[in-house]
Amino acid sequence: MKKIHKKILIIIAIAYGIVILVFLLLPEDNIIVPKGNADEHYVQGIIHYQKGQYDQAISEHNKTTKIEPRDIQAYRYRGLAYVEKGELDEAILNFTQAIEKDPRSYLDYIHRGNTYRAKQEYELALRDYTKAIEINSKSVDAYMGLARTYKAKGELDLATKNQKKAIELEAEKRYSSAEFSYERIKKYGDKPVVSESDYHYENGKWIYKSTGNRHESDLAISDYTMAIELNSKYSKAYVNIADIYYMKKNYDKAWENIHKAESLGHQVPPEFLDKLRKASGRQR
Repeated sequence: MKKIHKKILIIIAIAYGIVILVFLLLPEDNIIVPKGNADEHYVQGIIHYQKGQYDQAISEHNKTTKIEPRDIQAYRYRGLAYVEKGELDEAILNFTQAIEKDPRSYLDYIHRGNTYRAKQEYELALRDYTKAIEINSKSVDAYMGLARTYKAKGELDLATKNQKKAIELEAEKRYSSAEFSYERIKKYGDKPVVSESDYHYENGKWIYKSTGNRHESDLAISDYTMAIELNSKYSKAYVNIADIYYMKKNYDKAWENIHKAESLGHQVPPEFLDKLRKASGRQR
């Protein structure tokens, strides 16, 4: 009996050793990790990202993709974390991985396009935004990406054309064209808006209703910026941009735009300054 017992122990030991050896020799990507914690790591990654803790976010999303390699949102948010760190090539790699796993993921084409634009690789950015629109013809962000890229290239006609399309799509989602027209007629009568700078300034005011909606606020900022570039009399638009950043709780950006407005001679409403001082904990 003792001999049989000893043989069994030896067999178990050998089998256990073989399992460990196989585990060690397997390529890392082929190691099967028990499932069950992917969602937990993903949520923690998002929380870290929202807090600006980008290294921790990347670490959590690394764990998510190890457990669930087809979780494209983990690649997406890991890419966005790399963008915030300024590691743009790593960001592009992650957005590309998400696209490879889901070729219909237009959001990842947009994020990759944004990153190419940040690298001034404009043709690659245009290609990605165009692909996003092929997948989702109603994507406001894709048309705004085209507009900003064409603007960076100095092709202002195409920039304006795509920005107007983005504005139209956003208006369709939130407002009826009849309501939009009514607001215009109320302000201008039946006359057209006086100039292109007026058009962008009024669109900025119209689109942004202090809702905190990201699409609306980003479009409004873009319109206000365009209005200022076309006509410096719209220095007051910087105050409106500051108000948007105030609503977003991005107080540094809010102050930055207040300073721009003041540098152009605009008198900032004191009540807004008081509100911003209180929220930001700084005087200027």
